[in-house]
Amino acid sequence: MAEDNGEVVAYIALGTPHKEMQGFDSEVFAIYSSPDYFNSGAGKLLFDEGLAYLKGNNFKRLFCCCLEKNNLGRKFYERMGGKFLPEHSVSFKYDGKTFTEVLYAWELEEF
Repeated sequence: MAEDNGEVVAYIALGTPHKEMQGFDSEVFAIYSSPDYFNSGAGKLLFDEGLAYLKGNNFKRLFCCCLEKNNLGRKFYERMGGKFLPEHSVSFKYDGKTFTEVLYAWELEEF
């Protein structure tokens, strides 16, 4: 968690996957940054600390799902070294609309 003057401005939640994903032993559940802190380095710092935590606890392969149209999120994951795996894309319907979730992966030995 990143704070500024006692206010949470960014956070990351990760660990053992909530759903089984063959070949992966860890998942980013959520990462958030207040828009006022975009491009401040807070997200990268949290992501790097998350990778270090996972590696230190012998996790090997990380994944994160992201909505296909979330261009800001996708660019962030790509800057963090995530590899886009199109074969894991999944479409679903919500409230009469179709959404596609895409997957990014990290081989933790490479970091």
